[in-house]
Parts: sequence; structure tokens; C-alpha cells
Amino acid sequence: MASQTSAKLFALLVGIDLYQCDGSRKRVDGEPVSLKSLHGCVNNVQAIKDLLRSKFQVDDPWDLTSPSFATDSDMSKNTQDRWPTFDNIKRYFNKVKDEARAGDLFFFHFSGHGAQLEKTDASPKDGRAKDPSLMTVDYCRGNPAVRGWQLNIWLNELNEKKVQVVVSLDSCYSGGAWRGDGRFRSPEDWISPPNLPADEAAATETTNKPTDRDAGLEMSWGINPEGFTLMAACQSNQGALEQTIAGKTYGVYTYEVLKHLNQIWPRAVTYRTIRDQIASQMQSQTPVIYGQDRLAFFGNKELLSAAPILVEIREADAILPIGRIHGVKKGAQFATHPPDPQISLTIDWVDNFKCGTKLAPEVSYALQRFVEVFPSRWSLEEETLEVFVQPSLGSRFQEVLHTGLQDRISGCIEVKKEEDYSSEAACFRLCQRDDKIDISGPVSLIGYEGSVRCLDIKGESDKMRATASALALAHLFRFGQILDLRNQAPQDGPFELVLNPETNRSNGARFLDNQKVKFTFENQGKVDLHFVVLVLSPGFHVKQLYPRWESPKTVRSSETESFEFRIKIPDVLKNSRADNLNQSHRDIFRTVVSTSSKFSVKSFELPDIWDANQIEYKGQSHLGRNAKLLSDTSDIDWWIKDIETQSTCQDSRNLAAGYKDRYQRTGSIADLDTAIQRYQEAVDATPADHPDRAGRLNSLRIIQTEQVGFIVLGVDIIADIKELHQWQISIRLFNNTRKPSMRHQQIIQTEQVDLIVLELDMEFDTKEQEQWLISTRLSNDSRKPSIRHQQIIQTEQVDFILLELGIVIDTKEQEQ
Repeated sequence: MASQTSAKLFALLVGIDLYQCDGSRKRVDGEPVSLKSLHGCVNNVQAIKDLLRSKFQVDDPWDLTSPSFATDSDMSKNTQDRWPTFDNIKRYFNKVKDEARAGDLFFFHFSGHGAQLEKTDASPKDGRAKDPSLMTVDYCRGNPAVRGWQLNIWLNELNEKKVQVVVSLDSCYSGGAWRGDGRFRSPEDWISPPNLPADEAAATETTNKPTDRDAGLEMSWGINPEGFTLMAACQSNQGALEQTIAGKTYGVYTYEVLKHLNQIWPRAVTYRTIRDQIASQMQSQTPVIYGQDRLAFFGNKELLSAAPILVEIREADAILPIGRIHGVKKGAQFATHPPDPQISLTIDWVDNFKCGTKLAPEVSYALQRFVEVFPSRWSLEEETLEVFVQPSLGSRFQEVLHTGLQDRISGCIEVKKEEDYSSEAACFRLCQRDDKIDISGPVSLIGYEGSVRCLDIKGESDKMRATASALALAHLFRFGQILDLRNQAPQDGPFELVLNPETNRSNGARFLDNQKVKFTFENQGKVDLHFVVLVLSPGFHVKQLYPRWESPKTVRSSETESFEFRIKIPDVLKNSRADNLNQSHRDIFRTVVSTSSKFSVKSFELPDIWDANQIEYKGQSHLGRNAKLLSDTSDIDWWIKDIETQSTCQDSRNLAAGYKDRYQRTGSIADLDTAIQRYQEAVDATPADHPDRAGRLNSLRIIQTEQVGFIVLGVDIIADIKELHQWQISIRLFNNTRKPSMRHQQIIQTEQVDLIVLELDMEFDTKEQEQWLISTRLSNDSRKPSIRHQQIIQTEQVDFILLELGIVIDTKEQEQ
């Protein structure tokens, strides 16, 4: 089990069976508020303490509990500093904040009642009608509960210190929805009472920093777990149940989590896998998980493990629940792993959702009804994989590379010298640059010209470098197979997909790193549709984005389903160097849709290419108990539809500023042109009534007039251009018409730049004077200019040179 080795693990466990009541908190009708006692919350806490001590070496986890069964008089026997009150919970959070350091882990578990409370004056304006809250032991005595948004602030304070945070809530979200046998952890017939002064005071004391709350996490207690992991016992419209096992009562969710962890110990497991496994055992509630769900439990890194594929053995046939929809071709090979006998299966037939092969009698006899396998060699089928290698890498490198590829890919593979390479060929190319190997490939696969970014292939020997290169090429090959499915599958189905970026934050046609995006699926057909959204990232990883569990999301006819997420550029690819200011990264959001709800896309998933060598192949021995394959797939419709986006680490304004700065250092015309383009993108992305539009227009105008000096000579008036080779502007005033002629692409395109030239008593007024608010006047006696344009003066970057009868007036760096 992956765990913190050098870091410290802090734990705060809260369990409340007994809720105190003295009549001081009343409902609107004057009746006292009470909360029915529970039976398994303290047992939950004790079971978690046992796990932490035995498996994670946490000798003294903090706990705040009520007695399991007691009256109010029994409650007084407990010392007050161990009661699960608002003040005590907050005190322990402060204690963690004081003692924890970057890299430590904090685990918070709550078992008890959850309910919706009236908002306080300090509650955030987040669109919710009420505050989802964790009910404290003395809430009915007039003391405050812990509201979800308050917990969010406390958790974020730890997250800002780089403390890893894991939250587990075994409690209902919606009070009042559950009644009857008392098994639910939500108050029966709940009507939220009016707030008391203590509620307002506790809310006011909590510093409510502005937070970027994902609307997609609307049902997660007001907690925004962007930087941590939140596990909840049930969905927002469900109840969290208790059950009695061997004479002891527990929360169903907590019991199943602990049972699973004990079963698989010491093997590492992700939060996402825990959720998927326990969901199959919980009939009346569906656990949910938010945030960093791919981390190993109590670990600080993502667990890179291949998804096992469950094979059904039917006499002499082995049938796998993956097919064309998953990129499987004839000749693909799958292998068992211990503790199963070491057997390799070569696929000889494939349909849309299934594939299989015939087994020799001795092999069929050795296998159980269900067995797990992992992909060992993906198939080229009738295609040929061509790899061109720079001759300087040597023949030994080519031999090891070829062998390494054959170990991972089934079919015809040709490794050739670079002399035969054609840039138009759909193949790969390996070159040596300095002390590392660069890999380039088709733009349709890689997403850009040049070599794969941030792929650092090095080694002390030809064998090491060739082996690493073969692994990277095999990864790219499989990524390409998955990508190419869009050309093989039907795309136009009875549904509509919409990807909407957050308002006013787009970078022209590109998205921004960490930008919020809303995805909407509309079922326009007459039958239920089931969909999964994958992301094919610029790091060549493939991961399921939605839903957060293995099975697809069901959408009824004529209904829609929406969720929100953030565009994430991998940290490895983020680079602030000037050379990469304009570098964009491709994301492909793939929606797999089917008329059947019984399909999985876990076999699609790949790690980032720089993590490909860290994949582990570990089975899950308990998976086969309830396994079922689709019996007939001939009448199942399916579609694959991709939405491709480009994202960048910086928005247009920051990019433009970067290019502008570099232009001022180097004088590069290309940088100046790109800066103008980026400023224009920022203006185009800004609505006409947006308060920032004026400033962005001004930035565009300034860069367009950068380094330009206009020299006007009297009488015959000759126009001369400063930096003519950069700007290619000419202005001529003809003697007969006194009309100017301008050639400057940016100025003409924007039609918002005006030059005011006053020669003697002649005035040429601005074309867009109401926008620019510029007025230049030459008085008869002093010939001094008056300029009214706040932004131009502030930037001190516009140089107007007027020569009239030998008088030169320079307004550059004129004091405001």
C-alpha cells in the first residue's frame, strides 16, 4: 500500500451517535429542534482508528465522539474538549494548520447527521438556497453546525500550505428526504430552523476568502476539492444508511471502504477504484468522489496501473468484453498475470463490443470460469509500422529498437535508416540531439510539427536508449489506434454535444490553462442513450473524464446532462521561456455513446508518455464474482464523436506583452506582428460592454503605433517614415487636395487610428474621435500642441513629430 514514508499523517475522526437537545433551538412554529440518535457513527470512528494504527502507523489519531448510547447526563461525563462541537472541530483544524508541513497528509472523517440549514449573512452567494452542513453534537442546544463552505475554507488553508487533504463524509447531504426505520443519517421530516446569533457569529468569524467554486461540484457540500480528495457516502438525492453486522452497527459506506482496504492490503489502490468496487456492493446508495481521485489511497502520486480485463471462459472459447469500439484488432495479445497460470491469448475474432479466441483443451481446463488478463501486444493487423532512425545511432540501437517494438506490437514492423525518410509519410522518426533521443511523427497523431515535447529519452548505453525509445513508440502507436477510432466509428448520432468555455476567458480560438469549461450532452433521440467522455491529452494520456465511475452516464430521451471541468495542461509541458510563448497544446474530448449501458472504456486509459514505464499490472482477485458479458451486441448502436481544442498557458494579453517585451529587446518584426495579433485576439474576445474593453483597445492601439514617427513638412509637405522597413507606411499630402494617403495594414484594418495634422490653419480631424478623444491644436503664436488622450500619455510610447516651417514638436514622454 502506497503511504507517506517521510511525511506525517494527521487524522481527525468525528463520530456522533447522540445529539443533545435542551429546547434552546426552536423551529418557526416554536417547537424545539431535535435530532434522532444514530448507532454506528462511533463504531465507524473506532474501526478507522484500528486501520490507521495497524496499516499506516498512526499511533494516536485525534477523535471527537459522543457516547454510543446515553442520556444527556451521561454526556456530561465526557470532558468537553473531546465533544464533537463546532469549536472543538475548528480547534483541531487550527492545530493541524499549525503543525502540518508541506508534503504532510491530513485525513478528516465525519460520521453523523447532515442537513440543509438557512443561510447566514456571511454565507457565500453561490446559488444555493441553503447551506449543506455537518450537524454537531450540541446543535440543538443552540450552538453552530459546521457548514460546508466553512469546511471548504479550512481545507483550502491546509491545501495552500501544500498539505495533502483527504475528506470522507459518511452523512446525508439533503435533510428531510428520508424517513421511516431510522437507518438514514439525515433528520426525519427536517425543516431548517431560523438561525441564532451563535450561527451568525460562527459564520462571521470564518474568513470567507473568495473561492472559485466549480458549479460542477454543486452537490459536494459546498466544498471545492480542486487540490484534494473528497469521498462522500451518497449522491445528493440519496440517503447514507446504517446496517448491523454481527451485532454491531456501522455506516454502510464506511464499512465497505474498510472491508475493501483490508481485503486488498498491502496492494495499492486508488480512491477511484475504491469507489467503483464498493459501489457494486451498495444497493441503496451510490458513493461519489471528487477531486484527485486517481491518487493511491493515502499516497501522493497517481497510481499507474493497467486496467485488468475480465475474460469469460466458455468451454473452448475465451471471450473478452472489449472490441472494435476499444481499438482491438485481430492478432492482439492478452496475457494473464499471477496468481493465474501464465497464459497468452491471441485474438482471432472481433466485433463491436467483444473479441475472443479458441483455447486448447489443456488451457481451457487450467483456467477458471473468469480470469483477468492484461494487454501485452496491440495489433497492426494488415498495416506496417515504419520507423526511421538517424544513422549515427548505429546498428546496435536499431536492432534493440526493433526487438523492443516486436515485444509490444504484433504485426509487420520495419526499422529503416533516415535516408529513406519522407516527411509526408505516416511514420515515426528518431534523431539524436545532444545526449537524448527525439521522436517525431505524423502531425495528425502528435498534434504539432517537430519532436514530441518533454520526452527525455536518455541512457548510458544503446540498449537502454533503444529500449526506452521502443516503449515510447509503442505508447504513441496505441494512442494513435485510439485516436483513429474516430475515422472508423459512426459520428453523427441522435445527440448534440456542446463545449462552452467560461465567459470572457478564451484566447481567440484557444483555451487557457485552468479554464473552466461546461460540457452538455443532449439526447435528441427516442431511446435512452449512455455516454462516457474521455480526454486525450497533450501528454498522450487517455483518461475517463466523466462520469467519475466506470459505468456510463444514462440520459433519457429529450433530456440533457451537463458537467463542468477545467482545461489542464500537464505541469511538464508548462514552459515560460520566450521561445514557447505561443506554444499551444491539443486536447481531444471524446464522447463514446451507445444504446447499451453495459460497456466500459477502462481499456482505453493510458498514462502520460513520460510515465509509460511506470505502469503496473496487478489483478483484482475479487472481480469475477458478479461479472457478466453482453450476450448479444448485434442490435446495439454506438458512436464516437471528438471535440478538439487548443490550449495555452497564457491568455492573449500576457502573450502579447511577452512578445512586445521581446520585440523591444531584439527589434524582431515577427515579434511585433505577433504582439499586435495577440492584442487583437484579446479585443475580439471581449464583449463591447465589458469594463476591460477600453483598456484592451488602448493596448492594441499603442502597439500599433509603436516606434512610428510622422514627419510633416510645410508648403509642399513631404511625408517621411521612421522605421519604414518595419512599418511600410507612407503618408502623402497632395498640394491640390491636401488629402492624406495611408498604407499600413494594421491601421487600415482597425480603422480606429487617426492622425491629426495641422499645417498653418488646416486641420485634419480624427476618424474615430469619439473613441480616441484626441485633439491636437497648433496655436498661431506658440505652435505648441495640446493632447487629450489619457492612455497614450500614460504609456509614453507614441511619438508624433510635426515639422512645420522648421519647428519640431516632440511629444514622446510628455508629462501627463
